[in-house]
Amino acid sequence: MSSKEEERSFFPMINKNINGKLLDVACGTGYYLQLLSNSCECVGSDISKRMIEQCRKKGLKNVLVADYEALPFGNNNFDIILCINAFHYTKSPEKVLHKINRVLKEDGVIILTCKAGLEVIESYACNFLPYPVDGKKRNEAVLKAFEIFEKKIRRTAFKHLANVSF
Repeated sequence: MSSKEEERSFFPMINKNINGKLLDVACGTGYYLQLLSNSCECVGSDISKRMIEQCRKKGLKNVLVADYEALPFGNNNFDIILCINAFHYTKSPEKVLHKINRVLKEDGVIILTCKAGLEVIESYACNFLPYPVDGKKRNEAVLKAFEIFEKKIRRTAFKHLANVSF
């Protein structure tokens, strides 16, 4: 999915829910930070020093080198957290979701996408809990991570977003 397609799919929901402070974890070159910086207070983090340097060259100031497995922010600090096309790189999905959950305000919104090599033909709703397929055993650690994510997401309109999902 291209950046333009992503904008069309979830930006209306971001704009509807913006009120406060946004964190873009794994912000890359700051594409989404640039688009949203006029709408709210934006902070970006990325594990790559090179990516953060690119953000700064674009004039983005609230950016820092940080791993999303060890977010250096206080608890309940952000109203919206973006993790766009980066979650699939982690080897510790539960840890990342715990860190994101820790810095997200109680009534905050998470927008998390990942590339799975699948094409969504049609979607009516999302079930974020991974169930066994073809009799294979569930990975309980992954299941627990998705349960945390699902608890946050089920209270929002984002529970129906499935253009890019797990």
